[in-house]
Amino acid sequence: MKTKQCYWCSNRIPLAQVGIACADCAAKFADRKARVTVTAVVGSAWYPDCDPFFSMAFNPKRYRKPLRKFNALLRSDVVDGWHNEDSEDTLTARLDSVRWSGLHCMEVEVTCDQYADFKAQGYCYLEVF
Repeated sequence: MKTKQCYWCSNRIPLAQVGIACADCAAKFADRKARVTVTAVVGSAWYPDCDPFFSMAFNPKRYRKPLRKFNALLRSDVVDGWHNEDSEDTLTARLDSVRWSGLHCMEVEVTCDQYADFKAQGYCYLEVF
């Protein structure tokens, strides 16, 4: 019988089965708000005197040195925000004012949708509270 890998874990499921998850994962993720704990490289960014506006989790198996990708995604987010606001700041001043935490390896909880991005792209945006 031909099989395929479960989308969420390393279990094998029959190719003829409808869906992408094994029975264990289907039951576990039936509620889309269920959370999964993953080991990730995490970084956050903020403006002075503000809460973080940007947090990312990178898959350490996919990104050995995620700093370049973090900076590219952060820059893209800041530039988009600058273009959508009326501000007296120049783009360079806005980029220079961003503070960040550095990248640290830790366990984080992500939603099922975030986990799908984490597996497919190697990173996901985290919820900022």
